[in-house]
Amino acid sequence: MIPVNMDKTVKQFRRLLFFSGTFNVVLAFPLILPVIYEKYFKFLWVVNQFFGLGGKQLIPPKEGINALMINTAGIDLVLIGAIVFYSGFDPIRR
Repeated sequence: MIPVNMDKTVKQFRRLLFFSGTFNVVLAFPLILPVIYEKYFKFLWVVNQFFGLGGKQLIPPKEGINALMINTAGIDLVLIGAIVFYSGFDPIRR
């Protein structure tokens, strides 16, 4: 529910919060699942090559502790994205 007297800048910031929260959740969610993150790394490399960004290919870790760190980072990023998305409902108060 958007208040009628909301400033244009606040409305733009609100849209930015919704977009960035959704972006974070969508791009980080595959890192949560142990089976999917290896394929996700390969997909990101294909996208990287398509845009010609260069760099080194992502190599998914096989060791348990490193894989756990990737999964934990995915969970953290999804939670941060959810918080940013939630703050978009009332950016002035949150």
